Amino acid sequence: RVDVMDRDRTRARPGDRGRWCEAEVVGRDHTHWRVHFRSWQLIFDVLIMHDHAECFRPRWTHVRDWRRALAPGDWLEVRRPGDGTRVFWHQGTVVSRVDDRVRVRFQRRTGDPPAAPQPTATPWTVHIDSEQIAAKGEHIVTWMEGLV
Repeated sequence: RVDVMDRDRTRARPGDRGRWCEAEVVGRDHTHWRVHFRSWQLIFDVLIMHDHAECFRPRWTHVRDWRRALAPGDWLEVRRPGDGTRVFWHQGTVVSRVDDRVRVRFQRRTGDPPAAPQPTATPWTVHIDSEQIAAKGEHIVTWMEGLV
């Protein structure tokens, strides 16, 4: 795994020329590296030419290691298995942590477009390296604080 500069304007924040992301190099050919951004669908994978070494940095040099630091009370984004073919990210908070697993209580957003979040009754357990979780602000632009 590495830190990779994502220069796609559709995912960049206003005014950004790109942003550093958690990523993995998942393939290569004679001219390009194939890069997968963690917690993003495969359709967002990119090809980066070999001569763009400035886009690659060692892991955790430009991206905060937020996964290892997860603790009760921390906010994050959650995508549960079985949410259907459309990917919905839900805001959540860590309830507890045991070793490399966290229990997360989240607000399920339903409808099209998603309606106001509804709290889940029981926390969900997930490994901290799972792509089913993402850092706060990765996918959800407007957070409704205090709901979880």
